[in-house]
Order: sequence, then structure tokens, then C-alpha cells
Amino acid sequence: MTLRNTNHQASCLIANHSSTVVLEDLNVVAMTSSAKGTVDNPSKNVARKAGLNRSINATVWGQLNGMLQLQVPGSAQDPSLLHESGLQQVRSPGQSE
Repeated sequence: MTLRNTNHQASCLIANHSSTVVLEDLNVVAMTSSAKGTVDNPSKNVARKAGLNRSINATVWGQLNGMLQLQVPGSAQDPSLLHESGLQQVRSPGQSE
């Protein structure tokens, strides 16, 4: 079974059994940005950051999020709308930019 198929099955299960789905609004692109630094100021732990990036990309958070957006009716970006059914994305408190 492929990871895409697994995500599809999981998103169908969540969408069919939940009236409200709340996801953390993750900026996966920023999370997986390079840690190389510059020639004048090279970064430390570049290999460790590369390993973290591989594991973040392997979990395919963005793919599951996209599938849920297609399958869960209604979508709101405002956390004050949590009483309504649908898919909401909320920012984590203290989330780094």
C-alpha cells in the first residue's frame, strides 16, 4: 500500500466520521528550508537539518491536508468559527515564524 493510498483512506475515514476537523496550520515549506547558511556565516548541524527535512517530507503532511480540504465540506481560517462544521486550520500558540 502506498503512502498516498494510506493518506486517502485516512482522510476518507476522518471526513466520513467527523463534522469538524481542526488542523494545525503548518508552513511545511518554511519548516523544510535549507540550513546551509552563507559563505561568510556557514550554519552548524546541516546534516542533522537535512535529516529532519527528509523525515518531514516523508510524512507528507501537506498531502493529507490537501485531501482533507477536498473531502471535508466547508473550510474556515478563523479559529472563532470552530462551532461550525467543516475544516479549520488554526495557528499553534508560540509557533515560530
